[in-house]
Amino acid sequence: MNEEEIIEMAIKAGFPTDYNGKNLLHIKEIKFFAKLIAEKERERIKKQNAPEIEKTNAYIKQLELEKMESDILHNEHLKLLGEIKAMTEAARLAEREKCAKIAENGLIGHTIAKAIRARGQE
Repeated sequence: MNEEEIIEMAIKAGFPTDYNGKNLLHIKEIKFFAKLIAEKERERIKKQNAPEIEKTNAYIKQLELEKMESDILHNEHLKLLGEIKAMTEAARLAEREKCAKIAENGLIGHTIAKAIRARGQE
């Protein structure tokens, strides 16, 4: 119920009005009274729905915690992927260097070793 509805009800209930019967006399007091009624009604509704509001707020908190956990796991996952990529690249470069060193011992080793190392620069 809003303020206008309460004022309309006050007119219907016979509260004093002007000569046109439309504007309430003592409008300031009636508006204050309307605000008090609305506030009391809001409190009643809140109290009546408190258990459901608590459940809803708890559920929202749970979702927020799950989102935070998900974000943390996602960040950890990205960090691990970066570390795996770096380790894989380091292992690939180390293997290439070992192959180049083995090739250097052959007849045309320097040419092959140079080609192997150059491939890592691509």
